[in-house]
Amino acid sequence: MIFNITILFWVNNKGFVWFFYILPFLLIILSYFFKNGLVLAELSEM
Repeated sequence: MIFNITILFWVNNKGFVWFFYILPFLLIILSYFFKNGLVLAELSEM
């Protein structure tokens, strides 16, 4: 039982680390596409 909890805790921590490691990249990609979308919208209005 304790062994299972230890494995679960380790996996959860790994997921946490990966989440915080990938989150900035996701935000950068989202902001990049958002800016491109705004630029395209402005160009299409002109």
